[in-house]
This record gives sequence, structure tokens and C-alpha cells, in this order.
Amino acid sequence: MGNIYSKFEEKAYVFKDKPAVVAQEESVTYKLLKDMVSATALYYKEAGFKKGDIICFICDNSIDYIVCYLAACKNDICFVPIDSRLTGDDIYRISEIVKPNTVICENRFHNIGYKMLSSEGSKDIVSKEKIFYRNNMNLIYYNDRASRNPYLNEDDFTILFSSGTTGGPKGVVFSQDIIINQIIISSKHFEMADSDRILCPVTLAHSYGIFDHALTSLMIGATLYLPNISMMNPRIILDIIHEEKITFFGTLPYMYDMMASIRTKKLYDFASVRYMICGGAPLLKETIDKFENRFGRKFNQVYGMTEVGYIAFNKELKDANSIGKPFRELQLKIIDAEGKECGSGELGELIVKRDNMVSRGYLQNPQEQKAMYKDGWFYTKDIIRINEEGYLYYSGRISDFINIGGNKLNPADIEKVINEITGVKESIAIGVENEFGHQEIYVIVVPEKTENLEEFEKDVMHYCIKRLAAFKRPRRIKFINELPKTPLGKIRKGELIEILNKK
Repeated sequence: MGNIYSKFEEKAYVFKDKPAVVAQEESVTYKLLKDMVSATALYYKEAGFKKGDIICFICDNSIDYIVCYLAACKNDICFVPIDSRLTGDDIYRISEIVKPNTVICENRFHNIGYKMLSSEGSKDIVSKEKIFYRNNMNLIYYNDRASRNPYLNEDDFTILFSSGTTGGPKGVVFSQDIIINQIIISSKHFEMADSDRILCPVTLAHSYGIFDHALTSLMIGATLYLPNISMMNPRIILDIIHEEKITFFGTLPYMYDMMASIRTKKLYDFASVRYMICGGAPLLKETIDKFENRFGRKFNQVYGMTEVGYIAFNKELKDANSIGKPFRELQLKIIDAEGKECGSGELGELIVKRDNMVSRGYLQNPQEQKAMYKDGWFYTKDIIRINEEGYLYYSGRISDFINIGGNKLNPADIEKVINEITGVKESIAIGVENEFGHQEIYVIVVPEKTENLEEFEKDVMHYCIKRLAAFKRPRRIKFINELPKTPLGKIRKGELIEILNKK
């Protein structure tokens, strides 16, 4: 079985005096990082932690994060990172699924961490206000840590939780082998080398941050730049790219839009950047054009899923709207509702297959497991088409499509028209069942101004009559101040559907 720490350790011997991680005002070399990891792994061992224990970890992006993660790799302890931006209720829901016997967290999360374990009732809990080398990290654990979640296999190393856009959080289970294989393949396609200077402006609690940026950097001997995620803004990203001559980074569509909208006279130089990738959420053509007009550079779309890793990469940028060509290591098909393969240009569900690259499944979620993992294939639930040149185009999630009298409508087509209207900040179209069990189109709009909304609703409806076919027009318009979103910027459609159903 592969070990992530061993891969890092190999590079630490070769590049011992090279900066491994630069975080805010702090920097550590590969040698110092290796020493910190070894000391922490020893601390885990002396505290009685062993293979089979489960650590939930709540912390902002930092050198501490990297150290605690790699120490868990070294000792083969199951490590479950939790996004520090989640609410207490979100964190407790994850804890109920994982059933950890240890929590490591920053001081400000101590009460949440203690409650995660105290829910078990009679078990004796030990709480320490510092981990030996850091005053701001708390350690909370059961004195008796004999139990382990019975749904975990022996080689399960980490569980990454989705943001939960429609339902509860899903825990994706990985072995270290699968993580290593994903990193090796993506590093090859992104032409990664030890000379790279990699900026990670996304949270380490998700695969985009921890696998695709942090571990990739440390496994190839590059330098990782790790700004504090709670202070993240487009100016910080642009300044680091410009001043540190970053060669590779990835972020989300909304951040590229914010970067292109920033008000400054400073000229930013992207000459050092080989690839700036965009993933994690659907991308609007307007964002692509806006960024290119501002900086004279295009960014590269990527497409992937936590469960599988990267699936496609738009390297050549012949069409910036494409999510790219699929990685050749993958088998893939685009299938219709009956499971038959679609032809070129036809919309269908993308399914993928790759030995030793796809996660083994979800923790304690048999319904999702059955729906997504079938006969060795992973069913993405994404609607994709492929053109004659082999480029993939994303059209939305299967669950997003609205069925109006047998017509399958892509909500993005309706949203595009409504977002053209002056005074509309953003919108989302949703299919809601009426009393007869048929879907109707409801559009939720975030207006730029909150005055005269009754008149504005009439304006929106009138514009839709001019621009949309009758069966594509919304039945109702609802105005709200902002759309509920996950920490990754994805819209929580489940919450919106609940709001509409109450009406």
C-alpha cells in the first residue's frame, strides 16, 4: 500500500533547504517541515493514537494543517478534514456520520469539538488546550479509543465531505493509494515539476485544495503558497501571482469573476503562470470573456469530481467554453436514459471508469452508493455532450433539468435570458411540482435594488415573453436578498426548494 508521507519524505531529502510551504508571514523548508511532521507523528503515537483511530480536523489553511495531515499519513490514522467555514450544525451532521474518537481543532472551535464527542454520553473525554508545538491547536479525544466506525475498511485513510447542495453531506472515502494515483495522473497532464510555484487559494478541506494543490506540490518537490482562506479575496490572489511568480493555481468561477472586476490601476503580470485552472462549479461564458478582456489571458477549464479526480482538461483553449478533452487514462461513455451510448453532439449522462483511481464509495450512504457506483462505472449524474474533435461540454446536472410536458429544459438557458435584464444581479430557475404532480418553472431572482419589486416582476415576465418559448417561461418569480450558497460558491438548491414548497 502506498503512503503519501513516504512520497513527501523522498522530496524532503532531495530539496531539504528549499521552501516547502509559504503561508502568510511564515515559511518552512522541506527539512523543517519533515521534522515537524515526524515530531507530530511521534506525539500522536505517545498520546496513544494508532491505526484505526479517526481524527476529525477543523482548521484554516495553514502550515499546521499540512503538518497534522502528513503526520496522520505517516501513522496511517484516518483523517477527516472539516471545512472551518461550516456552521456548527453542519459539523455535527458530519460527526454523526463519521463517529470520530478524536478531534483536533483551532481554539475557536473547542466547544464544537468537545460537543462532537460528548454526544456519545458516558465516554470519558480528555481535552488538551495545545498540541505540543502550537498554542492555538486543541486536542480532544476519548480516553478509551477502542471503537472504529464499522463501515470503514482497514485501508481507508480519509473521508472528504461534499458541500451538500440538495441534501445532507456525503462522505467520500479514500485510501492513500487512490489519492497517490490521482495526483500522479493529474501532475502529468498539468506538466508539474519541482520548479513550480503553486498557489492554493481554496480550502484544504476539499480535494481541489488538499489533493490538487497541496499534496501535489509536496509530492513533486515544488513550493506551495498557502494564504489564509478566511481572508481570501481577489487582490490577495493577484498580488501573490504577480510578486511570487506563481506558475500554477486553480480557483472557482466566482473568484475569477471577482478578479476581473477588481478596481485598481496596478498592472498584474501573468507571464509566469503556465496554467490557471477553473473548476468546482459551472462557468459562465461572460466570466471567461470578462477575465480575458481585463488581463489578456484565458484560464483553463477543468472538469472532475471528488469521487474520481480530474476527468477532463481544456489545455489547448481552442474553445474556452469547453471543459476540455478527457484524460486518456480514463474510460468514459455518454449514455441516454436507457443506458445506450449517445452519438457525437448528443446530450447524455457521463459515466467513467478507471482502476485504482476512483474512490471506493460513500460512508454509510447505501442509496447514493447504489445510484453512483454500478458495475465498475461511476455515474456522474452530469449531462455532457462530446463533439467530433473529442471536446466535452457541460450542460448541467440530471436533477437540475426541468420536465415541462415531456420537454427537458436546461435551467441555464432560462437563467441566461433573465440575467440579461437590467436590475437582475443573479437568478436561478427551479422545477417545482404543482398539486397535480407536474413541474412548473419558478425563478428566484436577486435584484440589484429592492424598491418597486411588483413593477420589476412585471418587467421580468414581459422580457421572458419576448425572449423565451411559451413552455420555457417561468410560472412564478420570487425575489430574495441573496442565494444560499455552500463555502465553494455552489447554490444550495435544497434550501430554495424548501422555501418555494412552503409558499
